[in-house]
Amino acid sequence: MNQFVRSLTMLLLFSITFHGFAQETCVSPDRKKLVALPINLYGRTEWGVPTGIVAETLDEVLNRMGCEHHFINMRSRDAIRFLKDGKLGVVAALYRTTEALDVGLITDPIIIEYNIVIIRKGEKVPFNKISDLNGKVIGIRASNPYRLPEKCRKADKITLQRFESKGDILRSLILGQVDAAIISSLSDIYDFRAEGIMDQIDILERAVGIAPISTVLSKQMFSQEDIASFNHHLAALQQDSAWGHILDQNGFTDLLHPWPLLEE
Repeated sequence: MNQFVRSLTMLLLFSITFHGFAQETCVSPDRKKLVALPINLYGRTEWGVPTGIVAETLDEVLNRMGCEHHFINMRSRDAIRFLKDGKLGVVAALYRTTEALDVGLITDPIIIEYNIVIIRKGEKVPFNKISDLNGKVIGIRASNPYRLPEKCRKADKITLQRFESKGDILRSLILGQVDAAIISSLSDIYDFRAEGIMDQIDILERAVGIAPISTVLSKQMFSQEDIASFNHHLAALQQDSAWGHILDQNGFTDLLHPWPLLEE
């Protein structure tokens, strides 16, 4: 009797472990999933081949899950709508907005952007807490509310000036129309470096906010077990050499790192 109980216990433990950590098949495995890429630095498809740090990471994780998939280019705003309607299986490179959380199952972050502050080269700005920016005019992207941290929204002594593009922000900063600007520690710095203009700005040492970038899976095509499997394979990928290769070939090796956050 004791031997039977021990055997049954071991079988149950094996079943739980296999189900929770070694699942390799998506729900509806016979149905190839359409994956929408946002057509930007983080993800796009060129002749069916995924390009960009998020797209290539997503491709590797889905392959490790045993999930057949096909990439298409689609703006995130449209992709969310099609995901909600059940026409898409996956939408890549989304910020953790209320809308994204409402329409799908959101994964652990693939990458994390920090909202960092840039100033004109050679200027001295003490920057340890939010009050250090009192009286300053700060440039932000009008179309990207994630670049408007809660700390700054509540600071009534800081003037926030909105711009349509990162180019407009940079020109206004260099011309002295704003005192500083909030930008992405990843995509914006990547672009500024590629354009050869890093010698015109200084980056302050503390970030004012965090913007995790995740993937959203269709509730109709994926389950909570799939989310657990996705996150498991993502964490494993980020610990092996394949992750380093993805970072290196996309030019993010020295950019993807934690930043100390601004004090309240």
